[in-house]
Amino acid sequence: MCKRAMGGLMSTLDPVMQSYGGTWVAWGSGDADFEVTDSQNRVQVPCENPRYMLKRVQLSEREINRYYYGFSNRALWPISHLFIEKAYFNPETLLLMDYDGTLTSIVDRPELAVLSDDMRDVLRKISKRYPIAIISGRSLADIKNLVEVKGICYAGNHGFEISGPGIELTKGEAERSKLTVQKVCSDMQKRLARIKGAIVENKGLTASVHYRLVSDADFQELERIFGEVTKPHLGEIKITRGKKVFEIRPNIDWDKGKAVLWIIDALKASAERAIYIGDNHTDEDAFLALKDKGITILVSEKLKTSNAKYFLRNVSEVKIFLEKLISCSNS
Repeated sequence: MCKRAMGGLMSTLDPVMQSYGGTWVAWGSGDADFEVTDSQNRVQVPCENPRYMLKRVQLSEREINRYYYGFSNRALWPISHLFIEKAYFNPETLLLMDYDGTLTSIVDRPELAVLSDDMRDVLRKISKRYPIAIISGRSLADIKNLVEVKGICYAGNHGFEISGPGIELTKGEAERSKLTVQKVCSDMQKRLARIKGAIVENKGLTASVHYRLVSDADFQELERIFGEVTKPHLGEIKITRGKKVFEIRPNIDWDKGKAVLWIIDALKASAERAIYIGDNHTDEDAFLALKDKGITILVSEKLKTSNAKYFLRNVSEVKIFLEKLISCSNS
């Protein structure tokens, strides 16, 4: 005899699963859950007229205590049910975020990515409750001017330069490549002048060549010129690609992930209490650095492979999440 549970989650998702099929993955909290499953811990539901598969998984004691009873039950669950006063966030939480694509939408030109007054107000409010670090590919001076929130930590040029209350860092190895980056930018600007929409952004320690406004017909020529200009300097610099942009960086063992761990150590914070939010491929280094430690959140409208554990769809959802953190801290 089959008897359906009457919990809220079951009542909501079961009709959807029965209509569309698929596999529902759920924690099996006792031995009885696994007595009715097959060799792969699966059982067809409903048993009298199967419409979908239920797969039971086992959690480790650490996962149960820290995620299920911890972050899930004390934060995500109350937030989802709008009982925000019951949610709990540790006051030692460290919040780390990218800028472009996370706090502001991706735009055609870098100078157009202006932080909204509403988002700035949210950041100011949350900075009074939790330490914050903004980690951007922009120069340190640029990201400070754009965000304009005092008393928080800023990391520019993918973490090559960091500044915050009581902490300062500029990677000396990156400084030594500065003249090379400047020469590459100068040569690139001359060679790309005839390609409409190409933007060369000299950020001091790093540089970017944006091609969001370049036509498909001109992109191949841009890519050829980019390769010719950078090739003589490979070894001293390295190239990565982002969202319609080529990134030029010093070829040293440093990235956003290492910058995040440095900030955590400098602020005497805990990686287990860190939250990192980002949208770009460079943020994957930070997601990886915090793997099995903190909370990592990818901002993306599309599902894609990532080292992040969670995701938000866009800047609007990031703002909602930050507002929930503020509400949690007030409870």
